[in-house]
Parts: sequence; C-alpha cells; structure tokens
Amino acid sequence: RRQLRGSDKILDEMQNRLKFVKSAIQQYPQTELSWMTEVKKIEGAIHDAQIDMWGDWHKSKRDVETKTSVGNRIETVVYQCWYSTSNPTTTQKDQYKIAQELYADLKKEIESIKASVENLEAKLNNAGVPYTPARPNFKED
Repeated sequence: RRQLRGSDKILDEMQNRLKFVKSAIQQYPQTELSWMTEVKKIEGAIHDAQIDMWGDWHKSKRDVETKTSVGNRIETVVYQCWYSTSNPTTTQKDQYKIAQELYADLKKEIESIKASVENLEAKLNNAGVPYTPARPNFKED
C-alpha cells in the first residue's frame, strides 16, 4: 500500500514537472516545437498509468464495467482485513498476489515515464531554457 501511494506521488510530481516543461517549450523562443510531441506522449503515458493504478473513474461513475485496478485490489484487501482478527482469506491472498504482479509492471512504466521527463528536461538545459521547478542541473555555476 505504501509503495503504491509513493508511486502515485511520483506520477503526480512528474505530471506537475511536465506542466512547467510544456509551458517552457511553448513560451521560450529557442526550443523545438517537435518536443511537444514528446510531451503529449508522456502525458498519455501518465494518464494510462493512473488508470492502471486507480481505475477509470470516468467510466465507473457512469456504471460502465471497468478493469479492477492495482489500487482497488490492495485497498479492498486492506479494508476487509482492517478490523478482522482472523487470517486473510484465500481470495484476499490471491488478490494481493495479483496486485503485486500488476504493480511490478506498473513500476517499470512509472520509471520509464520518469526517465522520459528527465530526458526532456535535459534537452531544455542544453537549449538554455530558463528554470522550471524541480529541474535538476539547471545551472552548475
């Protein structure tokens, strides 16, 4: 549960950093607008990762059946075990095992997103684009 929530915070941070990178690309004169295609690709990957993590609430809000997400599986097991004094059931153990397998794939996806954002920020550094929040190695001197 802690790892999942930490990964969610990483995604939120990447989304926030990407927002500033996107603005810098649009407003600074020496940037290549082709970088916007990378931004759109990363935004789509973040959206897909958030749906894999917590489910598609747009669909579920409208009573459309959706795939069970990693977060839903974990939070359901936690909720069912919270005040229970008995051992976890076989179903709960199975749900947790499935969630672990899905989270391993999700974690790789999040690391890929993080690397893409950092790569884009490195391009901004090389182009001399002014500072954006949380961008590493902006100015060494």
